[in-house]
Amino acid sequence: MEEIDKEKLPHHIAIIMDGNGRWAKKKNLNRISGHIKGIDAVREVVTACRELGIKVLTLYAFSIENWRRPKDEVTALMGLLKEYLIKERDEMVKNNIRLSVIGRVEDLPLDVQNTLQETIKETEQCDGMILNLALSYGGRSEILHAIQGIISDFQKGKIKPEEINLQRFSQYLWTQGIPDPDLLIRTSG
Repeated sequence: MEEIDKEKLPHHIAIIMDGNGRWAKKKNLNRISGHIKGIDAVREVVTACRELGIKVLTLYAFSIENWRRPKDEVTALMGLLKEYLIKERDEMVKNNIRLSVIGRVEDLPLDVQNTLQETIKETEQCDGMILNLALSYGGRSEILHAIQGIISDFQKGKIKPEEINLQRFSQYLWTQGIPDPDLLIRTSG
């Protein structure tokens, strides 16, 4: 097998996790079984990215639109997220992986928010790779959040309209400080 030139690999890979429910349906399983199988895929992807030297991996795991799913499915997804964070926390530290989150974290159940914060705190010193989870995330919501922040800072006299440029705008995004993805993958076949 040919050696991989790590200099040519992307620094930031983003994956829109989609299709677990459809995968389960094809296998005559319930949707939750598909999500459980998706967690196995997450472990494999995180491990592969770490081994390849990918610096940032963003997983779009739960969109704002996902809140419209049946309540039992959302509850199960939140439980799986919490379980994953608890089970994988020591592995993240051991493998030098820092967890970060983008999205409307305040929408998540309080116990999930607490578990996220605990994991973020435990991994904050890790600098080998960033695992960035997009939870209760939507691109339009991120833009709206940024605009609201700019307006608020303008009203407080912290920013002038002529100071608003792409660089300044990016400082108001949830993704501030994270390089733009070099590769975006959407699963689901």
